[in-house]
Amino acid sequence: MQPMSIFSWPRPHSPLHSLLLGSLLQDVSKGIASPLVVLLLTTRFGLNTWQAGALLGISMLLATLMSLPAGLLFDRFARLHLATITLLLMTLAMALLPFVQIILLVSLLLVFMEFAAALFSIGLKALLADFVNVQHRVSAFSYRYILTNLAFAIGPMIGIRLAEVSLTLALLVAAGASGAAMTVVMCLRRGESQVRPSLKTGQPALADALKVLGNDRNLVLYTLGSFFNTVVHGRFTFFLSLWLLYQYPTNEGMEMLSWLLLTNAITVIALQRLVGRYITLETLNSRVMLGALLFSIGLLGFSLSEQLSAWCLSMLVFTLGELLIQPAEYLYIDSISPPALKGSYFAAHNLASLGAAVSPAWCGFILSLAGPQGLCFSLIACVLAGSSLCAMRPRLTKGNLAPGSI
Repeated sequence: MQPMSIFSWPRPHSPLHSLLLGSLLQDVSKGIASPLVVLLLTTRFGLNTWQAGALLGISMLLATLMSLPAGLLFDRFARLHLATITLLLMTLAMALLPFVQIILLVSLLLVFMEFAAALFSIGLKALLADFVNVQHRVSAFSYRYILTNLAFAIGPMIGIRLAEVSLTLALLVAAGASGAAMTVVMCLRRGESQVRPSLKTGQPALADALKVLGNDRNLVLYTLGSFFNTVVHGRFTFFLSLWLLYQYPTNEGMEMLSWLLLTNAITVIALQRLVGRYITLETLNSRVMLGALLFSIGLLGFSLSEQLSAWCLSMLVFTLGELLIQPAEYLYIDSISPPALKGSYFAAHNLASLGAAVSPAWCGFILSLAGPQGLCFSLIACVLAGSSLCAMRPRLTKGNLAPGSI
């Protein structure tokens, strides 16, 4: 079966549509839960911003480290089966979270949630590479990215409103959305043998796959640069939650967060397709550096903002940087990875998510030590360092892609 073009989906219920729907529902679940987890830790368990950030950071750190060896499985077993298992794990962890009264058990559930989310993201990227022609993959990823931001616009507002009634109810709704995503993927599994292209070539041994990943200088350098970038954009919901709760009362801070995430989503939906047209293999360096500049301007705006309108304007600029850097990362890793190692390459690059794991603890520490101004300049330093590392890798053209990647 030939990979599908994103511009010519042959039937209403194509595998690609189902994958995007499952991704949307899972992102809605994460969007609902993200601010609620911070709220749960600071209100029910009485943690301060530094303690909450450290706990979230440790949870994401462990989950990211676990995701590398587990992510290699997506090149060795049926990807849709594994994706279903990750969603089941996330659903169970979210459903149990509001009923656990011991902080250690809460920490374990957070690790399972982050681990499942990381694995599903790896599997989804590999599956998109299965079903979409290479020349349309940036467009496919852009559509997924638009849906993600739509979910993170809807999700936190739903979660915040439900939390006003009951925090337990809000987290159960998040678990329900994850369960719905699992149902969509389970339905897709019925026709898996017909819809998933099979890789006829033999899979390399695990040790050989790890050796290939470690010896790919471009992958290592780009992953290191992405690590620093991800400190800023990987889970900006968490650092914005900590920032706003530091400066404003809880209700006002959560209300402002919902407006900021709505601004982020509207900007992505309105401009992602337009911006994506200017991201090509030959222009990756300049686009990444421009994205770093826009991130920096947005962060400076956050540090100077007092009114909601100023916060939203800064978020618009911040989001423009996100629009350039996120698709560029996907395009580059997809372009240098051989078809038989798509899952492995995306799993290796997912180590950049350690930046998102470090981010809450780092931001909580800097906020308590140096306030919003110190946090602003530390994040600017991270994104400038990360983008510079990404721009150091060789210019990528069709002449130096991984064999078989096109």
